[in-house]
Amino acid sequence: MWLGNLGKFGWWLPTPGPVFTAQVDWPRAIAGLALWTAWGIGGWILWRRGRKLVLASWFGALLSLVPVLPLLHQANPYLGYLAAAAGVIALVSLLPRRLGTGSAIPAMLVIVGAVLWGQLGMRSRLGVIESDGHPADPVVRATAASRTAADALLAAAPGGFTGDEVAVVIYQPALRETSATTQVRAPQDVALAGAVGVGIVLGVGDRAEWVTSLLTVPDGARILCLKGEGFQDWGGTHDALIHAATLHLAAGQFPTVHSLLARAADLGPTLPMRASGPDVLGIRAALIAPRVLEFDEWLVRQETAGELEAADAARCRRFRPGL
Repeated sequence: MWLGNLGKFGWWLPTPGPVFTAQVDWPRAIAGLALWTAWGIGGWILWRRGRKLVLASWFGALLSLVPVLPLLHQANPYLGYLAAAAGVIALVSLLPRRLGTGSAIPAMLVIVGAVLWGQLGMRSRLGVIESDGHPADPVVRATAASRTAADALLAAAPGGFTGDEVAVVIYQPALRETSATTQVRAPQDVALAGAVGVGIVLGVGDRAEWVTSLLTVPDGARILCLKGEGFQDWGGTHDALIHAATLHLAAGQFPTVHSLLARAADLGPTLPMRASGPDVLGIRAALIAPRVLEFDEWLVRQETAGELEAADAARCRRFRPGL
């Protein structure tokens, strides 16, 4: 492990940034070990000739890497910053001494060249686009996705919303039967780091949640539903439960519809059990209408089988998805 990590850093040191090889195989590691060997031998030869800086920098570079050489999977290029500085010192010490006196033009050229290298190298990397239209660089891709998700979240937040003492819930509908371990995280969830990013963007701190079910959402929360590449404001908990019931009704998940309606009725016994309209959710009325009839038939079957009380079935029948 020590030799492998030393070979990794030996390969990374002469690599022109900003992108480094993620997986360093043994051929590359051996080439990196050869670099360390050549540096050490060359330094020893120069030491005997009175030029001690090359060997001293070699020793300093190795010393700076000692704490990271035993790492199993965490050896990353940024841990070699001090070793890279020592390498630059070794290279500069090999330049003719006359360049260090007199004209400042060589030093200025080095500075300008370094700035141009960094600018042009990074800009060229930023401009590489994959076939899916997203940046090729993983960090750039993640940053772009994070900014896009944050902008969409702010655009969906209700006007004048400050988040004071209000729990914000991002609802990711689970319209397919999946277990908790197979539930796929939405790209926005990954980009915002779940509730952490939501709390930061909307200024609600730890009063943010990212859920796939509204059955345990507290009353008085503000629910934003994940929709396509953006979010949709569903209002308070009661209204959001009605909207979620409409979605699951369209998917034919009648037990879930019943659970959502029962919780909505518990939270607001006198509130209307009516959604603002399927068009708000992007659902065609032609798809919803037959589902309403099927749901009524399901209620009758459940009531006949004794699985559902008459009062419970009656309050579910009050639900109409804004047709």
